[in-house]
Amino acid sequence: MSDDRCFATVMLDEELWRSLAAIGGDHQVAWVHGCTLERGHRGDHRALAYRTDIQGYWVQWDESRKPRLAAVGEANQPRQPAPPRQPAPPSTAHASPAPVSQSAPRGDALWAIAAALERLADVIAAAFDSTEGRGRHGRGPGSDR
Repeated sequence: MSDDRCFATVMLDEELWRSLAAIGGDHQVAWVHGCTLERGHRGDHRALAYRTDIQGYWVQWDESRKPRLAAVGEANQPRQPAPPRQPAPPSTAHASPAPVSQSAPRGDALWAIAAALERLADVIAAAFDSTEGRGRHGRGPGSDR
């Protein structure tokens, strides 16, 4: 690490880490990232968390907010977060998109939904996995209750 770099680091929460791991597929995602900006910079800290051929995924954070992901069309450092893309129109004439809250970026909402679906899939898979013990909440073979 160079002496002229910011020394701030961030540890990703599980939701953000899983989102990055899902993007990368076989890519190993680090839990801890260091700021790549110059020492004494103003505003959010930034670190390149994952890069594809056409897009870079940057983690942005400061001391008062949890880290968030910013996807940028080129793999260079983002100057501003990329604007969210408009979704394709619904294929059914009767469908209408739900209203989008302007308080949070659409990308953050999509990542939260993806993480929630992944957790739900894990819970469902664990519920049907007969090789695991039932734990303290259920009666297993040989219990005297």
